[in-house]
Amino acid sequence: MTTPLDLAMAYKRLFLDDGQLKQDARIVFQDLAGYCFSGRTTVAFDGGKVDPDQTLVYEGRRQALMHIEKLLSADVQAMRERQTDE
Repeated sequence: MTTPLDLAMAYKRLFLDDGQLKQDARIVFQDLAGYCFSGRTTVAFDGGKVDPDQTLVYEGRRQALMHIEKLLSADVQAMRERQTDE
């Protein structure tokens, strides 16, 4: 079973180099920012009315991006300490 620490470390190895986004990761994040509604509303409209189904799709995209960002910014040392304490 993958632990939260293992998962955070895998994301960091994939996307980061010495704590900075790799060049390819930067390109991917620019693409995801647009596709995943980073920094803008996820409310979708159809004919002037809110489309709740599409809004939920957009919100799911946004949450997926936020999950990746959270793992990349995770404090690995603190996670290791918590894992050792358990």
